[in-house]
Amino acid sequence: MGEQIVQATKMPLLKKECLQKHAIFVGETSFSNDQDSVKLFIYMETPQFDEDKLVAKYGHLNKDKVNFTGDVKNFVL
Repeated sequence: MGEQIVQATKMPLLKKECLQKHAIFVGETSFSNDQDSVKLFIYMETPQFDEDKLVAKYGHLNKDKVNFTGDVKNFVL
């Protein structure tokens, strides 16, 4: 059923534990038939950060009391 949902919505399915803490909840819906039952929680699409690459490229700008990589993520969000 997951593939059918992805094809119909043109959006990926993620497990709830994979959500970022800043994800914005939009709503939920559920569907059931004789064979399947699914409940979908809908969130706005948000940027995904590759923490290792971000630190590798800009980590040298982190200094005393300055978290440059964190500030970049906050700005983008």
